[in-house]
Amino acid sequence: MQWFDFCRTSHGIGVCSVDHNVTGEHLRNLRLIDCRGASPPWPVIDASPVSKYAPLSYIWGVANNDLSDGTSNINTSRMLYKLPKTIEDSIYVTKGLSIDFLWVDRYCINQLDTHDKDEQIQQINVLLPSLA
Repeated sequence: MQWFDFCRTSHGIGVCSVDHNVTGEHLRNLRLIDCRGASPPWPVIDASPVSKYAPLSYIWGVANNDLSDGTSNINTSRMLYKLPKTIEDSIYVTKGLSIDFLWVDRYCINQLDTHDKDEQIQQINVLLPSLA
């Protein structure tokens, strides 16, 4: 991880946003995938003010209403069992970078709750600072 350490220590603020921290004043009702376990299920947790996370937003693929992967149950079970390979790989990369948490739009935003979805979208520039 020499390149990652170099990026963290050498780049100026705003050049390379590698450390994403949750700050209570900026992010409301933020949920993160807890990558600290060895294998699934992966819990979706409420973020604490000191949580460092890797953000990921990706194209989900063919549009469909099949949320059987746990997306529809984000506020009830909050456990992710079977995930697309892209997300599983992202969890292992996150762990490999010594980051404990991963934010993925599909799983950390309740896609069936319009209020939650709107609230999270309004703070996307803080969630994904490189897009701002």
